[in-house]
Amino acid sequence: MEGELREGIDVVLNQLIFISDALHGRGTTIWAASMYVPSPESGSASPREIVVKDSWIDPLRKFTEGGILAPLAAVFWRSHGH
Repeated sequence: MEGELREGIDVVLNQLIFISDALHGRGTTIWAASMYVPSPESGSASPREIVVKDSWIDPLRKFTEGGILAPLAAVFWRSHGH
């Protein structure tokens, strides 16, 4: 799931919570957001409040944040019937 959403899922960024003010680093921003996941039964989408972290990555690192979060996200989606 790294960097992309499943089909039919929308994310709306509601409010900027944090923005890094450092001149070096990964340029991290953190947002309060709503994720809309359609119900398999009704097809309507109810919002879930989530937090979105956005930052630059170094793809040459052995363990990137995305590489760690992708298997965790897969477990989450399987456990929630997706």
